Amino acid sequence: MQLGAEEFEGFLGEMWLGVHEGAFLFEFPGGSILYTTEGTERHGPWPLDECSRCLLTWFDHGWINAFVLSDQLHRWAPDEDALWPDPSDETARLVEPGRARAILAAPQTWTNDSAEGFVVLNPADHAPGSGFRQLWLDAVSPQ
Repeated sequence: MQLGAEEFEGFLGEMWLGVHEGAFLFEFPGGSILYTTEGTERHGPWPLDECSRCLLTWFDHGWINAFVLSDQLHRWAPDEDALWPDPSDETARLVEPGRARAILAAPQTWTNDSAEGFVVLNPADHAPGSGFRQLWLDAVSPQ
């Protein structure tokens, strides 16, 4: 599925919101539904390969972290060496960067049946702030 220019801009905005809201990976491709007084407005679903490309771009810029919430740790092997203690939240675990990149590059694993699907993304401490939303979007836009 190829996204048109207007659709692509909406897609990028939805991806940006997902990262800033701490969405699970399995939620990104499904898009979202906006409820208004006039009814509902559907955004997405989005192509898996575009979701992956977008998130990998931001990850490669060092703008996003991948982590696992404490209530999802049971999905991972107890001795999983790809999960590191999160210094900002002692109950969560950061996904080791190599493993995180591999997960972002394999969107077919982002299901609600898999541990990878329950990985959460958030902006890294040194990422451009939400006031620089356009910088995030421009990083993924085709030249």
